[in-house]
Amino acid sequence: MSFAAMTRASADRLQMAAMGAVAGLACWILVDVLPDAFNDDRVVLFLAAFGGAFFAALLAASGPLSAARAAAVGLAVSLLPALLLLWASFRFETVQDYLETGHPLVAFAILVALPVPFLIAALGPIRDWRDYPELFDQSWNVVVRYVAAWLFTGLFWLVVVLSNELFNVIGLKILEDLWEIEPVPFVVTGLVLGLALAVVNELSDYVSPYLALRLLRLLLPVVLVVVVVFIVMVPVRGLSGLFGSLSAAGILMAMATGAITLVSTAIDQSDEEAVSMPFMRLASQALALTLPVLAGLAVYAIWMRVGQYGWSPDRLAAACVAGVVLLYALLYALAVGRRVRWMASIRAANTYLALLVIAVAAVWLTPLMNAQRISAADQLERFADGRTSLDDLDLWTIGKTWGKAGTAVVPRFADVARDGQSIIGEQLAALDKASDRYVYEQLLSGPGSDRMREFLSLVQVRPLGTAVPDGMFGQAGAPADWISSCGLRTAAGNPGCVILFADLLPEAEGDEAFLVTKQPADWVRAEMWRRSVDGQWINQGLPVRIAGPEAPINSDAVIDQIIEGQFELETYSIPTIRFGETHFMMLP
Repeated sequence: MSFAAMTRASADRLQMAAMGAVAGLACWILVDVLPDAFNDDRVVLFLAAFGGAFFAALLAASGPLSAARAAAVGLAVSLLPALLLLWASFRFETVQDYLETGHPLVAFAILVALPVPFLIAALGPIRDWRDYPELFDQSWNVVVRYVAAWLFTGLFWLVVVLSNELFNVIGLKILEDLWEIEPVPFVVTGLVLGLALAVVNELSDYVSPYLALRLLRLLLPVVLVVVVVFIVMVPVRGLSGLFGSLSAAGILMAMATGAITLVSTAIDQSDEEAVSMPFMRLASQALALTLPVLAGLAVYAIWMRVGQYGWSPDRLAAACVAGVVLLYALLYALAVGRRVRWMASIRAANTYLALLVIAVAAVWLTPLMNAQRISAADQLERFADGRTSLDDLDLWTIGKTWGKAGTAVVPRFADVARDGQSIIGEQLAALDKASDRYVYEQLLSGPGSDRMREFLSLVQVRPLGTAVPDGMFGQAGAPADWISSCGLRTAAGNPGCVILFADLLPEAEGDEAFLVTKQPADWVRAEMWRRSVDGQWINQGLPVRIAGPEAPINSDAVIDQIIEGQFELETYSIPTIRFGETHFMMLP
């Protein structure tokens, strides 16, 4: 290397290290200083989003572009996304509630990351944002550069930790004292990251994405076999585990996204760089043709879930992702079906589909796609026309986690409630009083709640004529689950819930209550309630599963025989080991 080249390399390293150090200092200010300096969390949100996006893009674009143009890229992908993120935050009362939904951060990350390769291509030597080889190369280079730089940064901190431990052996606290200065860890991390990026940029001929791309291609036949087996077995095994499940849809979308990535790596940036082996090309084509099946099943699974329970922000987000994945799948399959220049067609589709993803992410942060408002309106409409029952209505989620739109729509549920749904008023009152979901559910399950009264009107009580004491279950009851059990029928046609009062604990005063409830999977749940010394009813031990398909007695028979009185009370003498008030026993 010539002296001029060494001087230029040193200057580049100093520049990148300085950029990284400033980025680290800014990160410390955003994390530790700004929250205390501003009372308005939305100001902090905007500044943190703007600063984080700017420096992330600046470091990513530095190397392929000059420092000035890299700064222009950072400004372009930080200001508008940060403003959109701030705008959408007004859907919620607090920034914390807004960010806990997760969706805005994903949309923001897309708006920051995806445009960077386009801007590098537009501002770099090629000066063409649609040049696919440049877009492909820059996209993967950004990933590889950042991964390599962060690995080195992690290694640096490992060395620092080991060095500190070594110094501790001889009583030196130099490093510990240095790291206790608040901005130092942030600044040093940024400096090392920037320096590592500079070195990676210098060695771009050696540290390239080609190794990763070649390794990814090896997975293509494996994924193809898995997908083909899945598609062949779907008609045989049935779809009961798929439709109506958002998690199953997520798995399908993830697999389809992985397959799309593998096909894109196989066709590379040009026909010359694409897979050359005939088997691999056929495998790429076959995998592309299976994509519509995976994406179509994912879309149908989401559609079934929405048909059952209506829209929610999570389902809207899943629908957007599934729609984009399906469009990718259809364009890939269509390109392969045409056969003529099918790889060039996929590359062209990738360019414009990436722009579509950016547009969808931007729209998600605008009022055009207010997921909370859309979901709240849909849930109200479904409840009003009877598609959502009172048992399936989750007012806590709507009113407490869907922002201002959910809060505004909750009182309207009382206006559209039909006859027999007076309990909606109790739910709304509990919603106003509860500080968290647990308290809300406890308020609805209290001794005076409508659900508890409904359960007591349904449950069979034995011996006949025995009355359930007022407030016996207190706040520990689960009337919603018990009501569902009562709605199930045994083989003899009895309700799936019964309470037996009997002297099951001779050492305790009075009778105990033995509650048995039927469960959908052919088993029954049993729990016991007894009086404490002060006369209060308490739950005795944990609920147990006492019957099932493998048991000698049918689960329905447990409830039926209690109702019909076809049982006997027996007393067993069990030796115990006593330590103070604690007893240990071996059950027969």
